[in-house]
Amino acid sequence: MKAKSLFILILMDLMAFPLHATTVKWLTKPEYDVIRYYSKDIFKCRKNGKYQLIDLTGKKLLPSGFEADSITDFRGGYALVLDFPDEKDRNLNMRIKGFLSESDHRFVTLKEKGVFHTTFYSYFSEGMLVAANDKGKLGYFNTEGNLSIKCHYQKARPFIKGWASVVPEKKETPKYIDKNENSLTVYFNDGVLKLASNFNENGQALVVSSKNEIAVIDINDTKGKVLSLEGSNIESHVRINYDYAYKDGVEECNPPHNEMPEFSEEIFLFYSGGLWGYKIGDNELLMPQFTNADRFANGYAIVSFGNKYGIITIIDGSFSSTFDDTTINFKENEASECNYVLRIPKGFETEQLEFSFDNGEGEMRPIDVKKLPRVDKTDVSEYTYTFIPKITKTDKTCTLRTEISTDGLLLWRETRIVGVAAQDVATSSTPLFELISPYIGKQKKADLNNKMTVYSTVKNNSDTPVEVTVEFETPSLLPQNHLITETESSKTINAKGQKTFSIQFEVREKQKVRITVKAIVKKENGEIETLDKKSQWITLRPKDDIDID
Repeated sequence: MKAKSLFILILMDLMAFPLHATTVKWLTKPEYDVIRYYSKDIFKCRKNGKYQLIDLTGKKLLPSGFEADSITDFRGGYALVLDFPDEKDRNLNMRIKGFLSESDHRFVTLKEKGVFHTTFYSYFSEGMLVAANDKGKLGYFNTEGNLSIKCHYQKARPFIKGWASVVPEKKETPKYIDKNENSLTVYFNDGVLKLASNFNENGQALVVSSKNEIAVIDINDTKGKVLSLEGSNIESHVRINYDYAYKDGVEECNPPHNEMPEFSEEIFLFYSGGLWGYKIGDNELLMPQFTNADRFANGYAIVSFGNKYGIITIIDGSFSSTFDDTTINFKENEASECNYVLRIPKGFETEQLEFSFDNGEGEMRPIDVKKLPRVDKTDVSEYTYTFIPKITKTDKTCTLRTEISTDGLLLWRETRIVGVAAQDVATSSTPLFELISPYIGKQKKADLNNKMTVYSTVKNNSDTPVEVTVEFETPSLLPQNHLITETESSKTINAKGQKTFSIQFEVREKQKVRITVKAIVKKENGEIETLDKKSQWITLRPKDDIDID
C-alpha cells in the first residue's frame, strides 16, 4: 500500500514594517487644499477657499458656517476670524465673523446685530477691539462679543493704560476716553487738541494744539497734565503713517503671538520612487506614499496625496501577526485550513481599518476585520482569519501577503513565504532530527532593496525539546555582493517542532554559489548530535535580472 504523506509548514517572514512599537493614524483625513501650522497646538486648514482651525484632538475650532476668508494671528489673547467685504462694502475693511480665545480656544460670535469691519488696529488691546459699522463709524467690542462702546466715533485707537484716543462724530477735536466713555481732562491748550496719540508703556502721550504746539502729557501721577513741551516740529515726534502715534509709543508692545512647535529630531523624511515616507532611526515608520510631507512636530505631520492634505499623528503600539505552523494534511493536493492572527493596536479600535490578504493566489482581497473573531488584550486586539493556503505544485511554497490601511494611508505591509516539505509517515526510519538543504522559497531574485534571503529548516521529530546551533558556509562572493545578516545561530526547538534559520545577501551581480549548512543538536540529557551537512547551489540574482530559470 502506498504510504500517505504529511506536509510540514515552514514559515519565514520576508518583509514586514514598521519594525517598532510606534505607528500613526489620521488626525484629519486628506480633504484640505492647504494645511499649515498656525501655532504649536493648532493647524490652519483651507478648503474651497475658506479657512478652518483644527486642534491636536482633531476638533474644528470654528463652528460650521463660520469658516473664514482670513484668520489673524493671536494678538492681545485673541485671533480675529474675518471675511472679505461684500461688493456693496468693497471700500471697507474685512468683515468680523467672530474671534478665537488663545487661552482656551473658545470661539466668540458678535452679539450685536449688523455687519462690522476691522480697522487699522485689527487686534484686541486691554480686552477691547476697535470695529467699524457699515457706515464707517467706530466703536469697541469686548471679549464676550458685546459692543460695549457704540459706533459713533470718526476715529478710534486701541486702549492703552485704560485710555483710548478718539475723535467724536461731527467734531474734529480728539479726546481720551476710558471703557465707560468717561473723558480725561487734558491740561494743555484748555483741552482743545488737534492730535492726540496713544499712551506709551510709560503712561505718556503726545498731544498737539491747534497751533501745532506739541506737549507730552502723563497719565500716572499728573492725570493729563503737561510733562514737557516739545516745540512745534510734529514730524520729529510722530509717525504720520501710524495715525500720529507717539514715536516711543505702543505699536510694538502687543505683537502677534503664535508659538510654533518644535520639529522632531528622531523621525526623518526619506524620498524614494518619487514619494515621501518616514523613518525612525533605520526602521521604516511609513513606506513612501506621500506626494508632499512635512517633518513631524510634537507627534504630528502634514502630508498630502496628490493635491489634498491631511494630518497624521503618532500613537503607541504596532501591528503584528502570527501564523499557525502546525502540521497540516493535504487532500487531493489541497491544504487544510490555517489560522492567521492579526494584532491591531488599541488606538485603532474605533478606526475604519482596511485589511487586505493574499492566501498565495497572487490577488489581494479585502477582509472585513469587524467580522473576524476577536480577543482583546492589554495593548492589542487579536483578530483571527481562517483560510486555506494556495500551495504551488512546483516548489511547494506559498506567499502570503497582508496590507492594512485607513482612508488611503498604508499603515502596515507583510509578506510571508510558507515552504512545504514532505515527510513519509509510513517509514519507520524517520530520523529524529532533520536538516533541510538551503533554499530560497518563492523569492527568485533580490527585492527592491537588493536583498535576497536563503533559508534552512531544522525539524525536531523527537518527544523532547532540543537546542540547535546552525552555521551557513558560503564561498567567496563577487565584490559587488555581500553577506548582510544571519539570524540567531542558536534556537530551542520544541518537541515535534521546527525552526527556520536564514542568512541574507546584498546582491548586485548575478552569481551562482554553493551554500552549505551544518547543524549541531544538544539534547535535554546533554548529548550532542552533529547532523550531516546539506549543500545546495543557489543563484544570487539582482533585482533587475530578467533571466530567471
